[in-house]
Amino acid sequence: MPSFLKALSAYSRMLIKLAPNALQGELAAGLAKYNMDLYDLLERYTWEGVRSYHLQFHRKRVAAGKNIYQRIKSRQLDSELLAS
Repeated sequence: MPSFLKALSAYSRMLIKLAPNALQGELAAGLAKYNMDLYDLLERYTWEGVRSYHLQFHRKRVAAGKNIYQRIKSRQLDSELLAS
């Protein structure tokens, strides 16, 4: 788990740095909220469950054709994914 969270943090920093200036603040806030959501989920679920949520969350974004800078819908947890 710590390796995953380190990698996610590094990815987030690179994504923010490479984003257009006008989007960096909102992107940083969305990614920070998403990271905190993962930590909160770890208090209620196993690591395997949290990892599964993360992977499904991103698969769903890719399948929907979301570009990497589009607003991250992580302001609230995806209840559909949590149920699965």
